[in-house]
Amino acid sequence: MKIIDIMKDERSKCYSIMIRLKVKEYLEIIKESYEKNGNIEGQRMPIQSKTGKRIRDIMITDIERGTILPPIVLGCVTDKVSVEHIGEYINNLEDFSISNLLYGRSLSIIDGMQRTTALQQVIRKEESNLNDIRVEVWVTESANNLIYRMLVLNTGQISWSLKKQLEVVFAHVEDVIKERILNIKLLNSNDNKKSKGAGEYQLSHIVELYLAFATRKDNIDLSQEVTERFAKLDIVDLSAKFDHLQYFVDVIDKMVKLDYIFSKEKRILGDQYARIALISSIGKYIFGKVAAINEYPIIINNFDEIIRYMDLFISKLQDLDNEELKEFVDFDTFIEITEKMGKIDLVEFYKNAFSDLVENRFEIKSMQQCWRA
Repeated sequence: MKIIDIMKDERSKCYSIMIRLKVKEYLEIIKESYEKNGNIEGQRMPIQSKTGKRIRDIMITDIERGTILPPIVLGCVTDKVSVEHIGEYINNLEDFSISNLLYGRSLSIIDGMQRTTALQQVIRKEESNLNDIRVEVWVTESANNLIYRMLVLNTGQISWSLKKQLEVVFAHVEDVIKERILNIKLLNSNDNKKSKGAGEYQLSHIVELYLAFATRKDNIDLSQEVTERFAKLDIVDLSAKFDHLQYFVDVIDKMVKLDYIFSKEKRILGDQYARIALISSIGKYIFGKVAAINEYPIIINNFDEIIRYMDLFISKLQDLDNEELKEFVDFDTFIEITEKMGKIDLVEFYKNAFSDLVENRFEIKSMQQCWRA
């Protein structure tokens, strides 16, 4: 493994490290990430198309004949000290150990999933005639930067769906969430488990919540190309301006605390529709309504404000005994209304309920006013 170059991205305060290495070594480095995200070939939607398969087959043939692939781009999230440490070696590449940085870490393949899948297939046949490959590693302390890089780099290419791209990067966000939020359990699709109790969520559902938060929409149909394009622009715009992913983690922390409190009687936030309605309403409060993002100082103020109100609301609920909690939340009315509702009515019910709660800054005498059929 040889370092070719190190450059600093001043805008995002991260480093771009270009390395040259053997195919086998590359596949070893990304093995865990590859497996964690499941079978890439089966997950990637364009791969199933006739055109996608033909392009990949041509790529495999070219690799076997000695082609040189464009650099694959990896994302690596580490701590602030490690990122700053890299800067000391910009002019002294030989003394920098890239292996220590890459091995044993969860990496994201930001750009190069098709090439990685092709290399996996080629390596099974032969290795001796394969050229070395070049890999660019983006090292950052913030997963937010990886989201930005991935969505910008993949524009105009045969790419994953927006949700699938985010799921790849959320391998890093998963670590951040677990580190910062107590009593949360994230389930991967490979676990074959369903969320049962308070604080348990599918990682794919957290990605949906992130989309709801960033786009401020409570019903995102990403099967529509135009909708996905605008959702992507929203996220790129927010990611370019500030580390809004940290905001999202803080909001999820409050959601988890509410989930535990409500679950003493009824798991209101066990329903993904309810979670999406709550998170999208908070997103609107912070960033502004759809298609109109607030100015940066307003966003900071709104975020601090809503977090403060949520903390007060949570403290208020925690101070109630079980009977007082039942009366304040009014579980009976909630159950009576929702148990007869279908999906469409439930989505609308939760949207109205949590919009009302957030717009009132969580300052209500009883949640009965939120439960309207």
